[in-house]
Amino acid sequence: MTVGAGTNLGLCQGKQRMPPTKQHARRRVKSGCQTCKARKVKCDETKPVCNRCKTTGRTCDGYGIWGGGGNNYADRYCPTSKQEQLCVSPESYPAGNISCDEGDCMQWLHSEILCGTSSFFDATFWTDLVVPAAWSVPAVTHAVVALAAALRGVNSTRQGLPDVQQQLTLRQYTKAIRLLQPLLLNQDNMSITLVLVTCLLFTCLEYLREQYRAAALHLHNGLKLLKDIHSDSADRVYGVIFIRPALYKRAIHRAIFRGFATLHVQANLFGNHLPDVALLVQTTDDEMPSPTFASLEEARDSLDKLLHGMIILNHRVKAAFSVSEALSLSFIEAREIGLCRLRTWQETYDTTVKRLPHGQTRTRQAYKLLLNYYALAKIMCTCMFSASELIFSEHTHEFLSIVRRSVVLWNRHVVSQGTASSCRPTIDMGWIPPLYYTAIKCRIPRIRRHAIKMLRAVPQKEGVWDSTLAANVAEKVMLLEESYTSAEKIARCCQRRISSTKY
Repeated sequence: MTVGAGTNLGLCQGKQRMPPTKQHARRRVKSGCQTCKARKVKCDETKPVCNRCKTTGRTCDGYGIWGGGGNNYADRYCPTSKQEQLCVSPESYPAGNISCDEGDCMQWLHSEILCGTSSFFDATFWTDLVVPAAWSVPAVTHAVVALAAALRGVNSTRQGLPDVQQQLTLRQYTKAIRLLQPLLLNQDNMSITLVLVTCLLFTCLEYLREQYRAAALHLHNGLKLLKDIHSDSADRVYGVIFIRPALYKRAIHRAIFRGFATLHVQANLFGNHLPDVALLVQTTDDEMPSPTFASLEEARDSLDKLLHGMIILNHRVKAAFSVSEALSLSFIEAREIGLCRLRTWQETYDTTVKRLPHGQTRTRQAYKLLLNYYALAKIMCTCMFSASELIFSEHTHEFLSIVRRSVVLWNRHVVSQGTASSCRPTIDMGWIPPLYYTAIKCRIPRIRRHAIKMLRAVPQKEGVWDSTLAANVAEKVMLLEESYTSAEKIARCCQRRISSTKY
């Protein structure tokens, strides 16, 4: 959600008045670019970017009213030709350079993980990026093998088998980190892309190993890299950097940005806020498509953008409350804009679903899952200005709808998959966050317990979210609140009895 009008930061510098030079000083060319003038070096005046700035890796500020300029981070790191795209080649690196164990993990990845990793949504991150890179780039190959070995280890442990995959995971992890070092030094287009892909894989791996601090560090580093690449040209609103498709479409694959955006939202929903990475990665440039969504991904991207905006606004409001600061009109206006855009999203959603052709069962289920996140965003936006948990009692209907939809979707999922015990990792948004939010915020004990029961019935890992851990945390919160409420009721009852006693 854009919480205010975007401010486009202009980077053009005006001409500076140069001090008079002595007769023996070297002559300067007055028609050079602004960067070369500021550095007091001769400019070759190549347009749009002078060769001196290009070869030294500097941003060329152009030639004043004559235009030109460029070579910023986004320009330097964008793929410029089809030859730079990742490609699958059966004769490339892994075919003859990996061990039997590594090859077995690669095959298992294709047959087991990829068929379930995408959840209900698009799997372009895996199919278009991870798989091609895994068959052509050693660092990504070993990162993928480590991820597959870690998942096989989790499944073996649950079945009571000895965990023989842990050592393989650590060996592959170490190899991937070592092979990543040259890519970090290259700083060319493809190297930056591969570093970001590997960073996402490392984050997923650490989440799977339940090393949440290490995962947060990988996620932080990836977001920091994106922020550094685009900080000189992105919009800023209240200190938050907004990256839009117009900037990153050329710079990096959209699927990478969707992966980082999803993991960032998941971390913020879990409470793992990254305060020094005030970044909102937008996977769609339109405020709201109309009258219908062109695809499921467009509906999801539009809602993710709103949900992330709500989370950021919530953090700002809580920070204001913590220092007893009065809420400014900008916060109130931002919330009203958010509620208005949520209503528009729902109207567009309703029109889109009505026009869906018959027979697309999985697509319809995915659209229903989006309604859980819509309800979460609506409750969060409506209640953000209240410090009392009692405000959530006004949204019992929304909480009940989240639980009911989850039950229906899970039953259909079990029927289609034929099992309810498989646990596959995903970086996608799935069942857990709306159910967890219901379990800790709903004021009706029966609904809360049903949400916790659902979390335990869904053996799932979604980024930072682990359904079992989420269920345990929610149950602890619920029991603490109920014990406090019971003690408060007893105290009030005793007080009434004492006041009514006659001496």
